[in-house]
Amino acid sequence: MSQQFSPFSKGIMIGLKTAGKTDKQVSEFLKSINKRGEIPSINQVWNKWLKEGIYEDQRKFKAGRPQMLSAKDVSNLKEFVLENPNVSRKELERNEEINPKGCSGQTLHNYLQTEGELQQKIVRPIMMISEENKLKRVQWSKEKLRVGRRLLKNAIYSDESWIFFNNKYRTFQWVEKSGQHEQLVIEKEKWPIKLLVWGAIHINGPLFIYFIDGNVNAEKYLEILEEFFFENDFVSYDFSAFQQDNAPSHTSQIIQSFLTQNKIETLDWPSQSPDLNPIEHIWFILKSKISKQIDSIENIEELKKQIQQLFMNDHEIKQSIIKSIQNIPDKLHKIIQLNGQVIS
Repeated sequence: MSQQFSPFSKGIMIGLKTAGKTDKQVSEFLKSINKRGEIPSINQVWNKWLKEGIYEDQRKFKAGRPQMLSAKDVSNLKEFVLENPNVSRKELERNEEINPKGCSGQTLHNYLQTEGELQQKIVRPIMMISEENKLKRVQWSKEKLRVGRRLLKNAIYSDESWIFFNNKYRTFQWVEKSGQHEQLVIEKEKWPIKLLVWGAIHINGPLFIYFIDGNVNAEKYLEILEEFFFENDFVSYDFSAFQQDNAPSHTSQIIQSFLTQNKIETLDWPSQSPDLNPIEHIWFILKSKISKQIDSIENIEELKKQIQQLFMNDHEIKQSIIKSIQNIPDKLHKIIQLNGQVIS
C-alpha cells in the first residue's frame, strides 16, 4: 500500500532532487525529519514532476517569493499602466499578458514605484473662479483674519452633498513621478443611484445630518432648517454664526425671513468658495469610508444607516471636524498668497 505524504514533504523531495541529490540521500533526509519514520516513494513524486510539472494533484508547484521582473518586464508594465492609468492592482495581477510570471498586485505596484518611477495620484477637479470673485475672496480672507477669527472658530458650518451608491469616490491613476499632471477623467454612470444629504458641524463635532428626497428648493431647505434649529433645539446651541453658501435656495426671501425672525446670525460667505468650508473635507472622508464598505451594503436604507452612523459617531470624522475648523485661518492665508485661487 503506497504511503501518503504532505505537499511540504513532496516539495522537499523536488528541491533535493533538483539540487542533484540521490534517492538514498533524499530518503535519509526525509526520514530524519519525518516523525513517523515513513520513507516516501521518491521516484513516483520525481517522475510526476518531470512529466507534468506538478507534484500534487491539481496544484502547480509554486514556492518562495515571486520571480523577479526583468527590466523588459518592468518597461512593458510601465508602458501598459501609462496607457491605462486607472488600472487597479487586481486588474494588473489578473492580466496574464502583462503579468506572465503571476506576480501579486502588490508586487507589481512596488515595481512600478521603484523600478518604473511611477506613483498613484488622486486628481481632483478644480473649480474655475471669476477674477471678480477671486478679489472678493482675498478681501474676505483679510477681513476675517483681522476681526473674525473667533467668529469663524465658533460658527456652525453646513452644506449639501451627493453620496453615490458605488465605489468610485477615489479613482487612482498612474502618472510619472516627475512633472506636472493634467486633469484626467473617468466616465460616470448616466443615472447612478445616489443620496442627497445635508449636514452641520461645529468645533465640538458633528451636529446633524438630514437625508433629502429629490433636489433642494427654498421650501425643502426651510423644512431642513426648522428641523435642525427647532425640533433638535440647535437654536439654543452656543454658536457665533450659521454658515451656508450662496445657493439660490439658501438666499431666497423665505429663508432670509426665517433666519431674521428667529434671530439666527449668519456668516457672510464669499461666492465660489466650497474650498473654504471645513465640511467639504468631512464629506470626502465620509465618502471614502462608505466606498470601502459599499460591497456589503445591500440597499439604500442600509446606506442611510451607515452614513448616519459614520457621520455622527466615527472618531476620525470628529477629529477631522475639529482640525478642519481650527485650520481655517491657515486657509485664509493661503487664499491671500494665491490671489484668490482655489486651494487644495
